[in-house]
Amino acid sequence: MTVDRSKERHHYVSQWYLRFWSEDWNGEDGTVWVHSIDGRKAFRTSTRTIASEKGLHDTANQDPDLSKVDYEDRITRLELLYAKRWVSLWEEMANDGRRMNLARFLALQHLRHPNQISIHKEFSERIRGVALNADPNDLIEVSDGKRSGRIVAAEVLKNTQNIPHAAKGGYFRSMRSEVEHLAGLFFERKWALITATDPTFITTDCPIGLLRNRARNQSFGFATPGTMILFPISPHRLLMIDDDLAYPVNLLPLKKLGDLNEMIAQSAQRFAFAWGETPKRLSFPLTGE
Repeated sequence: MTVDRSKERHHYVSQWYLRFWSEDWNGEDGTVWVHSIDGRKAFRTSTRTIASEKGLHDTANQDPDLSKVDYEDRITRLELLYAKRWVSLWEEMANDGRRMNLARFLALQHLRHPNQISIHKEFSERIRGVALNADPNDLIEVSDGKRSGRIVAAEVLKNTQNIPHAAKGGYFRSMRSEVEHLAGLFFERKWALITATDPTFITTDCPIGLLRNRARNQSFGFATPGTMILFPISPHRLLMIDDDLAYPVNLLPLKKLGDLNEMIAQSAQRFAFAWGETPKRLSFPLTGE
């Protein structure tokens, strides 16, 4: 049975994750300090109301093969497996199986963000434009640089008549395979768990941060050599993925915060979340690249 979730508020950054930045979490709800990247005054609000979008995972109006799947329920149940052992899982990341499952979480967190729907919308518009200028029987080749496929032009036109519908359909259809693909990229790189004794690290409304770092390519992605990936696990723990780390898995105490919080904040779309009204070594609005 199709569940209409169009009026529900779906979190793309989970409440259970944000609870680590809440000083008054009561088991179901709490408040966090919200810092706008444009420098507006910080405010405190409930984890229920932030990093969410109405009907984000609703599939009621999608094609039958999608509408029969309750994605919100599926994502929620999957995340609860991580939520129950969140801190201890990271302490076991030297185990390949644990690390691969954590890599899958990172991939899901990145791919469930609503900006991915915008990416699918842009793709649908581009490929429709190509198909409009092709013979209906022509094969259109699609490639992301490493993987490719070919689609009949007439099929492209049929599937992209409604661009927003096509974009959201692409968002759901690609999620499972893209999670595995992206998780594999994360897994193959070097990881470090950095721990702080005090609540130190911020997080954002798009917490998987990709930084150019030492990458020389004009365009870069998660697999580009020299890039750095940052993911705040909690105010006390930060994951760093960086090719220059000494070992495949590293456990490091935080010796100096430096500009780490500013680097984390670069991934924010609108907001950063902190333990306290004044984040350590960070001010808004952000400046620089």
